[in-house]
Amino acid sequence: MSGLLRKTTASWALFSVLGLLWLVFPDFLVKQALPLGILLAVLANLWFLYEARTRPAVLGLFPLMAIGTLWTAPALQYALEVLRPDFSNLPMQVSAETYFRVAIPGVLALCWACYMPLQRWFAPGRERAALAQALERFSEHRFFWWAILGLALLSSVPFPYLPPALRFPVFLAHGCWYALSVLLVCAPDLKHRKALLFALFFLLLFEAIRSTMFGELVLVFLLGILYRITQKQWPLWQLLAGQLVLVLLVCYLISFKYDYRFLSKNLQSWPEKTALFARLAVNRLFHPWEPEVADILVARLGQGANMSLALKQVPANQPFVQGETIWTAVKSALVPRLLQPDKPVAGGAENVRRFMGIDHLNYSINLGVVGEAYVNFGADWRFVFFLVVYVLFFRVLYEGSLYMLGEMPEWVFFLPLVFFTVVSMEKDVLTILNHVVKSLALVVVVYWVVRFWRYRRTIRRI
Repeated sequence: MSGLLRKTTASWALFSVLGLLWLVFPDFLVKQALPLGILLAVLANLWFLYEARTRPAVLGLFPLMAIGTLWTAPALQYALEVLRPDFSNLPMQVSAETYFRVAIPGVLALCWACYMPLQRWFAPGRERAALAQALERFSEHRFFWWAILGLALLSSVPFPYLPPALRFPVFLAHGCWYALSVLLVCAPDLKHRKALLFALFFLLLFEAIRSTMFGELVLVFLLGILYRITQKQWPLWQLLAGQLVLVLLVCYLISFKYDYRFLSKNLQSWPEKTALFARLAVNRLFHPWEPEVADILVARLGQGANMSLALKQVPANQPFVQGETIWTAVKSALVPRLLQPDKPVAGGAENVRRFMGIDHLNYSINLGVVGEAYVNFGADWRFVFFLVVYVLFFRVLYEGSLYMLGEMPEWVFFLPLVFFTVVSMEKDVLTILNHVVKSLALVVVVYWVVRFWRYRRTIRRI
């Protein structure tokens, strides 16, 4: 048994024990939510870093995100609200006992399914071998990467200038930035690699300042770093030190990005927005800790306040919908809009209105997968069963898709495009399924185009 499989099995056994403990002593876990949440977050982080050294941990972030955003951060927010009642602008809407009686079994179900040792039935280590092979073949397939660069640049065209039929394919083409980031970070022999990395950074920074959305800038380079970890296999202490620096940089950005987003609404030109961004960034450097910073970080890093709105709304003002939104999400993801004109729009606005009681928003918010499972089924066995099936579906899809690496090693660069949305704890099921299905369709098209090109090239050589 490989080291990765042993640790995955041990993690699965731990969450199996915690699940049984929840069935017998739920009050104990609720009362000890904060220390248990911190302990599990630390363990999940260590397991994630170990997996990252073994293979690109695209789905390895999932347990860490679930524990951190739905368990540890909300427990910390409850503790801080006890010490200072006016702590948060978005306080928890229900008691800690009410919240954790839903959140804890939900997180345990997600992590139990995510750590289930499916690698026993699949092929562990394929990603690392494919990464090395794809980098070796890079010099032979420059046209392929020029095409990816063209798609990435096309995806930067503002949506209002595109026909409606092209908007979603162009949105998916944003994933090409992930592939380019991995290539530039992992290909040390590439000419002008550092210059190209800086160009990629400033291009994405320009787009982030223009749109006031910084998530993609962080994710693109985070994924590049994940692949570099697999390639270099740095020791644990170096990974922890690098992770600490990355977390501090992300917290620094979060601490002033909401002020920037609010103040830039009336600014039209990019130079004005850049000057505002630079002014706020410098000001935060000289005033790193102000009273509202803790509120911003806890509220942004946690999904608890959003989910507590659903716990307050359902079933008091809105009955459980018995799987309605899940079925709608599956049907909408599989059926194109041409055949379903009334297909709902991904993004979660309708769920927010129905299940959180919020009609008008001037900021991004969503129900999340665990919140959506609750408003459909309540906190009974169907709630847990759905979350387990949900995670296992994506686990099987991910592990099974790795068989494409034998025919097309470059597929390893596109795994983030398809599966990284699954890691999010704040997106609804419709948004996630819609993205995964459409992304897979795009990658299959790319796969057959590359395969046809290679066939033509082989015929010409003969």
